Amino acid sequence: MASYQRNLATATAEFAEVETVRLPTERVFGNNLVALLAQRRVYRQLAARSAGADGVVLDYTDTFWNGSRLGENLFPSFARRLRAPTVLILHEGPGRTDPADISGPFPVKAGKRLVHLALAARDAHSRYYDDFVREKLFSFAAHMVTHSRPLAQSRSKDLPVARVHVLPTPTYTLPASAWSTTEIESRFGLSGKRVAVLLGFPQPSKGFDRAVTCLPHLPADVVFLQVGTSDRSRAQCEALTAHAAALGAGDRFIRAGYLTDPELAAVLRRADVAVAPFRAVHHSSSLGHLIAFGIPIVAADIPSTRELAADGAGLVFADCDDPKALADVVTAVVSDRAFAEELRTLNDTYTRAHGFRSVARFVCGLFGPTTPVLGRAESGVEVPVASGSVS
Repeated sequence: MASYQRNLATATAEFAEVETVRLPTERVFGNNLVALLAQRRVYRQLAARSAGADGVVLDYTDTFWNGSRLGENLFPSFARRLRAPTVLILHEGPGRTDPADISGPFPVKAGKRLVHLALAARDAHSRYYDDFVREKLFSFAAHMVTHSRPLAQSRSKDLPVARVHVLPTPTYTLPASAWSTTEIESRFGLSGKRVAVLLGFPQPSKGFDRAVTCLPHLPADVVFLQVGTSDRSRAQCEALTAHAAALGAGDRFIRAGYLTDPELAAVLRRADVAVAPFRAVHHSSSLGHLIAFGIPIVAADIPSTRELAADGAGLVFADCDDPKALADVVTAVVSDRAFAEELRTLNDTYTRAHGFRSVARFVCGLFGPTTPVLGRAESGVEVPVASGSVS
C-alpha cells in the first residue's frame, strides 16, 4: 500500500498540487478507552485538514483505520469530517465487525462495551452498525475507484453505479537496481538456478503454500525466492520454510525477507518467472510490480487475475490445487524461451498503457468541472483534468 500511495501521489502531482496526509499506524485497542478517544481526536483533526482542498483521494484497506472491530474502527468518524469531495480508492472491503476485546471486572467491562456501542451508533447514525458497514460505509464518497470488478459489485449499495469505476491494475516504477546479477546470485545462492519469484507478504489468501507443495515436481534447478515479510506474516514465513524442509526441498525455498525498492528491482530483474497461486485477492500490488518488469506470471484462475489477463497482461493460468499441474506450467514457462518472451511482450505492452499516470489523470478528472463518461481505460474516453489541490 505504501508503494501504491507513493506512486499515485507522484503521478497526481503532474495534474494538481498534492499534499499527502499520513495517518497513524500504531493500533489502539478498545480496551484502553482513554487512548482510543484520543486517537479519534487525532483522526478528526487530520480529516479537518481537507478544508480548502478541491478534493480528497482516500485509500481504503481493512488493515488501516485501526482495524474494523466495533468501537475501534476510526474510518467512519474520519470520513464524516472530510470537508472536500472525496474519491475513495477501494483496495479491499471492510472486515468483520466483531466486538473489541475488553477486560476488567463486570461493571468496567459493561461500561466499556456501552461506550463502544455509543461510538458505533454515533458514527453510523443508527443502532444497526453492521447494516451501516455492509451498505453505507462508503456512501459519503463522491466517487469510488477500484481495480477489482467483484469488489465494486460487492459495494454496489454504497453508491450509484455511475459513481463506481473499475480501472485496470496499475504498474509500478522502481529505481535502478541496488545489486548486480553476480551480487544477487551470491547473496541468495542463485548461481546456476532458474528463479521463480513469490512476491508479497505470506498469508493464507496468497496461497504460497501451494507453490511450495509443487517444489518436488519441478526440475532440480528451479528454486522459489520469496520476497516480503512483516511482523504479521512472520509465522506464515516460518511455516512455509518448515513445509519445504518436510518435502525434502528446504534448500530450494529461499526467503529474501524485506527488500528496499532498489533491492527489489535487482531481484525482479534476475527472475525467470513469477508464481501467483492466490486463493482470494482483489487487488495485488505485487502483480503490478511483476508486470512492470515484464516477468511471465503463472497465476491461479481467480476473478482478479482473469481481469488482468482480459486487460492484456502476460499471465498463464494453472490449477494451483494440483501440485503436479502447477509445476508443469511453471516448467513450461522457464523451459520454453519463445513462450516466456510472448508473456514478457504482453506485460511490456500492458505497462505502457496502465501506469499510475493513467490512474492519476482519471482520478483528477473526477474533480473537474464536468462529469466525464467513465469506463475502463480501453474505452478511450477523454477525461477532463482538474486544476487546484488534492489531499
